[in-house]
Amino acid sequence: MKQKTLQEKKALSYAKDCRNDYGANDKASRKNIPLRKAKSHRSYRKKVNDLLHKTSNLIEAEEIEIVENEVKSVRKDNWKKDPDERLEIIVKSNLENRELHAGKGKTLRKKEREIIESMEINTSQKDEKVWVAKVEGFHNLKAEGNTRNEAIGKVKVLVQVAIQNSLGLDREILINGKLIRPILEED
Repeated sequence: MKQKTLQEKKALSYAKDCRNDYGANDKASRKNIPLRKAKSHRSYRKKVNDLLHKTSNLIEAEEIEIVENEVKSVRKDNWKKDPDERLEIIVKSNLENRELHAGKGKTLRKKEREIIESMEINTSQKDEKVWVAKVEGFHNLKAEGNTRNEAIGKVKVLVQVAIQNSLGLDREILINGKLIRPILEED
């Protein structure tokens, strides 16, 4: 018998191996599958025993036949475990989900922080009570605030939303009563 290559082994594994894709913890299914089976058997036995105890003092043959027919008509719950899915399909689905959600969690937040930290924010005082913060190199990213820190905080949020929009998330932000969709436009 010819020894299989790693690629052949992997292809065979993808075709033949199965995984539980029900969504629950795979370790929990060790307990839950036998438990569900046992519950269906218990409910069946309980229904039958209730019928038999209700009529335990019957003596006539006709009544016994009626009870016997009622007991025979009791059905078990038809619970069966959902069949497992082929490993090939599970892996394909996981890869599609990973590709769909790539760069939208911790990765996106880390990238946003790095970009914001690398940007140069200039502040100036417009009036006694108004500070203006601008991002160097981007003419559309500026914000006003009552204090210097407030203006810087607002412009950082504006940059964050602009980065998300550049990655295709299509976000809007409310600034001075207007809903805008900022983007990164360099000078």
